[in-house]
Amino acid sequence: MTVNHVVARLDAEDPDSPANARLRYAVESSNERGLFNVDTSSGELSIANDDLSQIDFEEFLLLVSVQEVGDAEVINACLNTSM
Repeated sequence: MTVNHVVARLDAEDPDSPANARLRYAVESSNERGLFNVDTSSGELSIANDDLSQIDFEEFLLLVSVQEVGDAEVINACLNTSM
């Protein structure tokens, strides 16, 4: 897989009105090597650098969060992705 290849699409919904329904995604932990990047608006999780080709295992566990852009609490989720 190459840099910027999308490996997952995170999907969350907020039933608030359109102005308050905008969400922001983030990788919170388990990405110490910077192997993954999440688009803060779309939730697309992609490969961030070429170091991934040097990894011998095919499963990664990331802690991701999604937060309402307005005043709201953060929701954390655990993402297990296989490649």
